[in-house]
Amino acid sequence: MSSWDEQIGIIDRKDGFVVVGFHCSRCEAYWQMSMPQDDYNEATMKEELCYACSLRKRLASEIRHNRFTYRLAMKTIRSMEEQLNVLVSERDNHENLLQSGSRIIQEQDTTIRDLKKQLDKRAKKK
Repeated sequence: MSSWDEQIGIIDRKDGFVVVGFHCSRCEAYWQMSMPQDDYNEATMKEELCYACSLRKRLASEIRHNRFTYRLAMKTIRSMEEQLNVLVSERDNHENLLQSGSRIIQEQDTTIRDLKKQLDKRAKKK
């Protein structure tokens, strides 16, 4: 059902462009579109969408893409948090090793000093 001014197909040609009238394949609304004449194909016009339906389709595609990107980002963040936890525990272990090593070295230095003093006393007695 079309009104008297709803022409289907090529309506006008100008400077290598054509104005095409068609019914949207989704909502059946009448729409006109300007396109390069080389891009016009009557068979593909049956699947063409009006501006509003085209925007809906694009928006749905962007939402799907953004949801996928969000899930991927959250997965990456969780992985990085796990790596951070591992690195923090490794740093704590490293700090504990350094502190234990420092204590051992201090004890060894103290023991060496004590032994040196005892040896010096023995050497002076003789």
